[in-house]
Amino acid sequence: MSNEQCIMAYAKKRYGLWPGSAIRLLLIIHCTLFVTHYSPAQSVLQSGTWYKIGVLGTGVYQLDYKTLTSLNPAFGTTDPRRFKLYGNGGAPLPQANAAPRPVDLLENAIQVTGEADGRFDADDVLRFYAQGSQTITRDPATGRFQHQLNPYSDTTFYFLTIGPNPGQRIATRQPGPASGLPAISAFDDYACYERDTTNLIGSGRDWLGDYYGTYPQQFVPFQLPGRVAGAPVYTTLSAVGASLSPSSFIVSLNNTVLVNAAFDAISSYRYAPRGSARTVTQQTILPTTPDELRLTLTYDRQGGSGGVAYLNYVAVQTRREIRQYNVPKLVRGGRGSYTARQATNELMIWDVSNPISPVQQAYTLTGTQATWNVADTASFYLHTLRNVGTPTAVYGIQNQNLRAEPTPNLLIITPGAWREQAERLAQFRRTNDKL
Repeated sequence: MSNEQCIMAYAKKRYGLWPGSAIRLLLIIHCTLFVTHYSPAQSVLQSGTWYKIGVLGTGVYQLDYKTLTSLNPAFGTTDPRRFKLYGNGGAPLPQANAAPRPVDLLENAIQVTGEADGRFDADDVLRFYAQGSQTITRDPATGRFQHQLNPYSDTTFYFLTIGPNPGQRIATRQPGPASGLPAISAFDDYACYERDTTNLIGSGRDWLGDYYGTYPQQFVPFQLPGRVAGAPVYTTLSAVGASLSPSSFIVSLNNTVLVNAAFDAISSYRYAPRGSARTVTQQTILPTTPDELRLTLTYDRQGGSGGVAYLNYVAVQTRREIRQYNVPKLVRGGRGSYTARQATNELMIWDVSNPISPVQQAYTLTGTQATWNVADTASFYLHTLRNVGTPTAVYGIQNQNLRAEPTPNLLIITPGAWREQAERLAQFRRTNDKL
């Protein structure tokens, strides 16, 4: 997502409107951009015919013949080996201008079925791996996961074109030899619940979710079949309490407390903090059944009155067996000989360690066990064709070439209704500040 797209998405999320509407917003951005690597003179979007593809989550997505040819009949008559997909994933740009980031859209490896004959037929499809707006990283010191939602947009966009030469494709890697590799049949899984709906101060990038006031108890279910017996379960609670007296927030399962966060009393002073924020992780051992962990989240006013709380997120991390589940699953692991249980020949495994260039991992199926071997750290996306998603939006866009524009000292973004006033401000800054 480009800088200007992030700004536009923020305006929509923060104010509920797109630029161009009669919104009461004038956003002025002082831009001093630093990049740490070569900046191309032209954007890839500056020529050709382009289509913008929106997705709402991480996974494998598919565009079929009907969808593509309805956009442009040329998709049905052009050599599909020239289909090209570009995109940089759904993570927000680094907050620091000096931090490295792509200076243009990157080409992604894709899979186009039946393209070897040079035709895109009615039963052919284009598949690609997309990174959603939620990113998950692992702390190498503790081994625990953490996630981040893109505060500017819940949609990730990719860009499709027909190029003058062949595009990048997903390669296939053979199962490989197992000698000397450790056996791996389980993985650390991470599941979280977070909804960004509330901003306590009406500013900034810190958003909260569910409100615990009138109804101080709510439930959050996690479907986690295949949990490994005896494996610890790490439950993380992040929440904000707003009460003039001490209060607390409890996450429990079947009356067993998993994690407890204590909130300090806040002051009624006008400029005091609006809430007491806490993020707490605790470890427990839970039974492996049932598959669903239905967590009870309770805000305890501890005898006070008028207190409320806001859930930031609740997350669970635990060990699970590697299986062909009913839903896609991302398996992160190191070098080893992998085994997936309950497997069928429908199982598809993509190594997405480099999400820009996935690799299809071949495996050996013996009965209901799929095995494959890798000599390095990898992240495998296990899925079937029944789990392949459909983009939420696909539409044509005009050419643009922001890379060729000089970097501005001042960028003013305004709705059309305020264009005249914005031009006056811009002229004032040109005259008085020599911008």
